[in-house]
Amino acid sequence: MKFLIIVGLAITSSVFAEGPEQNYSNYALSLANKYRSKSMTGIKGIALLSLACFLDPENDEAVLVQMNNTKPKKPKKNLNEEKLLLAFLKRADDIRLNLYPKNEDAAVVASAYYLIVELFKPVNHQIILGLGAFKADDQAYTIDTVFETKINPVTALNKRGIKPYRARGVGSKTDKKIADLIARKAAQLLSKNKTDTKAIQMLGVAGYIDPMNKTFLLTAGLLSKDKIEKQNLARIDLIPALELRAKKLFSGKSKKAIQLAYLYFLTIDLVDDKNKTAMRGLKRLITKGYELPLDEFLEKVAEEEKNEQKKKQASENVIIPKIMRLRKAKAHSTAVLKYGGSTKGQRAVIKALKWLASVQKDDGSWAERPAHTGMALLVFLAHGETTMSKDYGKTVLLAIQYLHNYATGETMMKSRAYIHGIATMAIAEAYAMTGIPYLKKDMENCVQRIIDGQQGGGGFDYHYKKGARWDLSVAGWQFQALK
Repeated sequence: MKFLIIVGLAITSSVFAEGPEQNYSNYALSLANKYRSKSMTGIKGIALLSLACFLDPENDEAVLVQMNNTKPKKPKKNLNEEKLLLAFLKRADDIRLNLYPKNEDAAVVASAYYLIVELFKPVNHQIILGLGAFKADDQAYTIDTVFETKINPVTALNKRGIKPYRARGVGSKTDKKIADLIARKAAQLLSKNKTDTKAIQMLGVAGYIDPMNKTFLLTAGLLSKDKIEKQNLARIDLIPALELRAKKLFSGKSKKAIQLAYLYFLTIDLVDDKNKTAMRGLKRLITKGYELPLDEFLEKVAEEEKNEQKKKQASENVIIPKIMRLRKAKAHSTAVLKYGGSTKGQRAVIKALKWLASVQKDDGSWAERPAHTGMALLVFLAHGETTMSKDYGKTVLLAIQYLHNYATGETMMKSRAYIHGIATMAIAEAYAMTGIPYLKKDMENCVQRIIDGQQGGGGFDYHYKKGARWDLSVAGWQFQALK
């Protein structure tokens, strides 16, 4: 269900930034409070909260509830749920009929309304008609994708005139403490001069390192508070903390550590441009290619991270077929609940996975048989587990290696059709989910044996015999593998 716990899409059009969407955001939040008071993990409550943030990224209450996953306020009495849902539906139709396709954001905003109402009214002709119109123009969204485009909490700073850096969150707990010191120092400076350029840059650095830092959020105006508590600003030993941390990071070997050290040296230089530690550090970092000013450096790092994320996402989209994407962690839990599953059922699945992992043989098999191994591997893959999974990555990898040995050994050409069909299906799904290169050849070899063993009438028999007899259950596994 994590895929919905995000801050929604940045809506750039003034039609949506300054229209009734702000009111509808509050309506969605009210409904979300009602459902989240019953269950913090229920799909309706989570979806409504996401809609509230989606429609108005500057809805402080909704955004903070999202970020901190706080318990809802007491639901409003006499909340007319039916009336609000009809209002969402009417707004969706208004956007589709009057703004689409002139406004590039119309399809996704209208779809968001339609899809939320669909959770409450699965069979509704207006929703079917509306979503169908967008689908016809290749503008199809689902409840799993409409909220996937993320913005970070600092996006609202654009409208407040503060330079936003990609609020990704970097560094360790130590860096988060330093981010708080930087934010408090920036707050101190801004309390004296609201247009202090250096203080605004420092605030951007704090938000870059820890976008959830309370002082940063308060100072940036993302929390509805006018001032910071005075005791927070009484004494700020910022320079010593930055010097110590920058030196330690500079001695590290990773690119991330060096970048963070450079960031700290630049921050010291903002506060004290005659600081010898910063001057020495920056001088040494020039030899490593670090010589951009703070603004340009952070923008460059943000762009690099953005490109890496795009590459990763593109890679995942190429490898994992659309039909299998609901297995991914972001969408899996929500999809289970949406299509009739339950949290109780999911707990049972987790127990089954743990048991299967505990009885796997050292060679990666189950019962030292390809069919048993194929069936077990299919279970892990169906749960979205791959070789990169934290809990079951090794289990999946060992099973894949065992089936790879099967596909490249003599056993493959001698195995019965049942065994081969199951093993082939597991190998094919493993290739689709992981993209491991050698599995492609394994899959093609296994598939070829199935093709060669098919009878003239289209069926299959044990050991791929070409006689008159055929077997429907044997054929079923072959078709499953081939699809």
